[in-house]
Amino acid sequence: MKAIKSFIIIILATIVLASCSKENGYQNVIPADAPLVASVDMASVAEKSDFANSSVSKIMQQYMGVLFSGEAGKKMKVYMESPQDMGIDFREPIFIFQTPNRCFGVTMKMLDKGDFEDFIKMLQKQNIASKAKENDGVMEGTLLDDICFGYDDNTILLLVSDEGASVSKRTLAQLFKQSRNESFASTDIFGYCFETNEKDISIYSNIAALPADLASTVKSFIPQGVKMTDVALEASADFQNGKFVLGGSLVPTTNEAGEMLSEAEKNFHKINGDYLETAQSCFPVWMCMGVNGEWLLGKLKQDTQIKQMLFMIERGIDIEAMIRAIDGDMAVAFPSATKYDEFMICGKLKNSDFLADVPEWQTGMKEYGISMQKTGTNEYLLNAEGMLLYWGVNDNNLYMRTRYIAPQLTFPGVKPNDVIKANKDEICNSLAYVCLDLQSIVTPLVQESSAIDISPEGIAIMKICSKFKNMVIKLEPKSKIEIRVELDDDKENFLKTLLK
Repeated sequence: MKAIKSFIIIILATIVLASCSKENGYQNVIPADAPLVASVDMASVAEKSDFANSSVSKIMQQYMGVLFSGEAGKKMKVYMESPQDMGIDFREPIFIFQTPNRCFGVTMKMLDKGDFEDFIKMLQKQNIASKAKENDGVMEGTLLDDICFGYDDNTILLLVSDEGASVSKRTLAQLFKQSRNESFASTDIFGYCFETNEKDISIYSNIAALPADLASTVKSFIPQGVKMTDVALEASADFQNGKFVLGGSLVPTTNEAGEMLSEAEKNFHKINGDYLETAQSCFPVWMCMGVNGEWLLGKLKQDTQIKQMLFMIERGIDIEAMIRAIDGDMAVAFPSATKYDEFMICGKLKNSDFLADVPEWQTGMKEYGISMQKTGTNEYLLNAEGMLLYWGVNDNNLYMRTRYIAPQLTFPGVKPNDVIKANKDEICNSLAYVCLDLQSIVTPLVQESSAIDISPEGIAIMKICSKFKNMVIKLEPKSKIEIRVELDDDKENFLKTLLK
């Protein structure tokens, strides 16, 4: 925990001070087998957030004024206004990484060695940094006793370990001796994740290096039989005017894993657009996918709650047979973003053979107090303890709806969902697509917050969330996922709003 806190200090300090060449040697200190690597484009983040004029910057300046006094205070003010005077080149991305022996590091490009040494001397006078000593061509020292630093003409490296400064110091010396060919910068993964990716934040991680909750979520997307050690996660974040975009994909590290991921993807098809007309503004939650029902059923039954729900439905109708028969587009919509007792489902069937078993279902369900009556050609109304479910098959299209959803599955006079209408081509190039109307979720929460006792921090979060308009989640070929959150104001930058 002590090392993690120190590492957080490194990151915060770097962000605060960064308000303003692919063969850069400063990347060579990242080990080739690093389980976690991230890059942050500090210049882009600072510009988009208008960090120099943000409330966070003002708070940090006040904090620095308490920590540093006299000449040191004046110098820190200069550094805050002109970060390049520290000798660090913030025009280049900073890289954050973990080593195999669980050290955490930050590497930055040297801009001016003399300026950087003046910065270190100022920290020495404040008892924050030790005096740097030369070791095999590298100047080494410590910050706050726990953080080791080293630098040469091109590279600045900070390193911290839970096992103490001695481990960090030994690891730091080893990393500076690496050539580019021995480093992460020479790998194909580095080229794929960082050199060709111009996002504000880029991340590469082995599954084992992820926090437990996130690792569990990622594992749910990995086909059975694929070893966790043979798959990595590539992710990014980009803050654009009017929206911010999170992206991610599974990266196979062996040919066998790559083949298994490709095989699993065959269970999805590109969305054909058969049910786009069901996406109306009255449905704040709408999702669609092109999928093989046999595979989908297996995935659904891996979730304990869904498996139990399917078991309960099986008392009335053979829902598993229906799901197995799906092969193509399937759309699901909810008229409420917070309650899911009302819904609509459409699915393209490869066959409707299960209809022959309906008389048998009607006989078997009686012992459970469930009834089902025929309302039209291949159309039925299921009554299960007061829950009414209309379902039927029309020209190999399966549909289900609860009592308040219109029989046409669309509502006359209700306008289409603008997001779906505007992104038809994008949807039809996706394997799965989810659209959430965030206003319908956030607005009631903001209204409720005014009537209850809520902390100032909670109010601030509500105000930020109230600017969200909608969220799109899409699955693309090659296991790529994109999450896009759009703002009410298409000229506003989320980072600037966050730090305002």
